[in-house]
Amino acid sequence: MPLKRRHLKPSIGIRPPIEFFMDVVESHPDLVAMEIKKEGGWKRWTEAELLKHVKAVSLKLRSLAVGKGDRVGIVGENSPEWVVAFLGIFYTGAVAVPLDARLTREEIEHFLNIAETSVVFASSSVEINRDNIPSLRDIIPLESVMEFEGDAMLPSISLDDELLILFTSGTTGNSKGVVLTNRNVGSNIDSFLQVLEIYPGDRIFCMLPFHHIFPITTNILAGITVGATMTLARSLKPNELREDLRDSEPQIMTVVPLILEKMVKRIQKEIEKLPALKRGFVKSLKLAPAGIRKRIFSKVREEMGMGKLRYLVSGGAALPEFVSSFLEFMGFPVLQGYGLSETSPVVSVNPPEAPRNKSVGLPLPGVEVKIVDPDKDGIGEIGVRGDLVMKGYYKNPEETKKVITEDGWFLTGDMGRFDKDGYLYITGRKKSVIVTMGGKNIYPEEIEEKLLESPFILETLVISREGQLVAVIHPNFDEIRNEIPGMNEERIKELLRKEVRKINEHLADYKRIRRIMVVEEELPKTTTQKVKRYIITPESIPFERTIKVEE
Repeated sequence: MPLKRRHLKPSIGIRPPIEFFMDVVESHPDLVAMEIKKEGGWKRWTEAELLKHVKAVSLKLRSLAVGKGDRVGIVGENSPEWVVAFLGIFYTGAVAVPLDARLTREEIEHFLNIAETSVVFASSSVEINRDNIPSLRDIIPLESVMEFEGDAMLPSISLDDELLILFTSGTTGNSKGVVLTNRNVGSNIDSFLQVLEIYPGDRIFCMLPFHHIFPITTNILAGITVGATMTLARSLKPNELREDLRDSEPQIMTVVPLILEKMVKRIQKEIEKLPALKRGFVKSLKLAPAGIRKRIFSKVREEMGMGKLRYLVSGGAALPEFVSSFLEFMGFPVLQGYGLSETSPVVSVNPPEAPRNKSVGLPLPGVEVKIVDPDKDGIGEIGVRGDLVMKGYYKNPEETKKVITEDGWFLTGDMGRFDKDGYLYITGRKKSVIVTMGGKNIYPEEIEEKLLESPFILETLVISREGQLVAVIHPNFDEIRNEIPGMNEERIKELLRKEVRKINEHLADYKRIRRIMVVEEELPKTTTQKVKRYIITPESIPFERTIKVEE
């Protein structure tokens, strides 16, 4: 019998997110809605002040003839101005089209054209040629939005009105416009807040790029729904991040796995520097009860600004088991979840009272999840159904029909299974499954996770070439320098071969890496730090550059 979540909060109901914000302003006008550290100290905006700026942005948009259903782009780095412009679009009843500021000018213009964008907010770092976008009426400097003045009334907004168009980053190279309605996103916020306790005045630390649905829903919209404070990280520079965390001591933090992986490796490196006696003591604590470890490592978490964390939620990609295990060992309240842009995004998350972070947890309340066409091991494609599922791909009914069945199931393209208690496990992407000549399925993500446990491997991608598994490896040169003074190419390759041989010992024979290719450059990634698998194909690997793992 599947486990049921034991500590659900009451449903707040499904409403357009902007309406919840209006309620928060009425009930808690003086709570801090948003803050960021500047040169002169912390700059803060109350809920009432934030709404004032949001209304002024809405009035500006209406002066440009933007109304309900019009598409408005927003391209820029995380900033208070980004949040104000974004909420101003919602307050107008328009549809937000957030884009990655790191895209090329051609890519930005392409997506704005597809969405038939009327107006775009763009930061000074973003280049857009207005003449290349026929539907575009104006480009508003993002840095100017706090200067707008004026008032505007909230129009009538229904749950089925479109709210967002998100162009998926995609690891397969085929980017589509995901259309989400107020119902989609509102239902996801309702489900999410039934599972995790977030209260007025709590701090949500915002470091993920805002153009992604994960921080949009769990940072910005969850924040304005309950009256929590959005604490914006100044940058991703380690020193500034650490300082911002120490100053703010947040309760909630959402991250992608790569951030946690780097954090864990940094802590492990510091542990290895300890005197032998202290190092041995730390390692012996693996046998200690969780409560004792949590108390012992409390100073470490406090030093990092994470002493008050209630939840450290990881999403956007698979969290390696060695990372979650180490964080649990140190007493961090880590919870792995799972979601997609097409599901607004959160499908499942580990219950705080009983996490199993090898899994992605239990489905959220109101979300149906099933395994489609499971094999003998119970592995099949993950299907999701509920109000969280997107309206469809923008002006692309053919692609929409491929992924949403007639009875409402969204086929995710992810492969997974349930355990006997109903916890969901992701095994890999349907498109990246490698089928051996013997008919066995290999999920490269599983092997990549094992390879990444090596301190000498920073990034990796596993593919099949000429019937052999090949690991493309970007080494951790800093760690290798410490291990091999005066390193050279041949010594690096030999070290990596030894590492892979050790890892192969713990893999079934058909899953073992037979050859490796060492690359100096980082692997190409999306902005959520997922490797773009479509760029590194078997055909793109020069077989003569690969080397045998075994002699």
